[in-house]
Amino acid sequence: MLRTFFEKTEEDTSVYFKDKKIWSCGEVYRNYQGKYPVIFVTFKDVKRNTWNETYDHIYKILMNEFERHRELLDSDRCSEYEKAYFKRFVTGQADSTDLITAFQNLSQMLDEHYETAPIIIIDE
Repeated sequence: MLRTFFEKTEEDTSVYFKDKKIWSCGEVYRNYQGKYPVIFVTFKDVKRNTWNETYDHIYKILMNEFERHRELLDSDRCSEYEKAYFKRFVTGQADSTDLITAFQNLSQMLDEHYETAPIIIIDE
């Protein structure tokens, strides 16, 4: 719900909130709707038996989130270095250091591309 409220999309997602309390709270709140790039990950299903399985599962979650922001590969505001990092992630070639900096790098690229700092939502 938070992701849908804040995230910039081509779809008009305000229709999901017009009958909700937040919409009746006034324009000051409505002005935040649909204005931000959003990074959203949930770790609720990461229940593995080994560290390697856990690592692989977390990597896949982050890979999917990078894939969701594929528009960054065509951005003229992101550097070729950043795009190469992005490609390593979505092709499964990122290493453990790339994984450590995933949120930082993805949020920086989104900030550069949209000229608005992203909202990062981490569930569980």
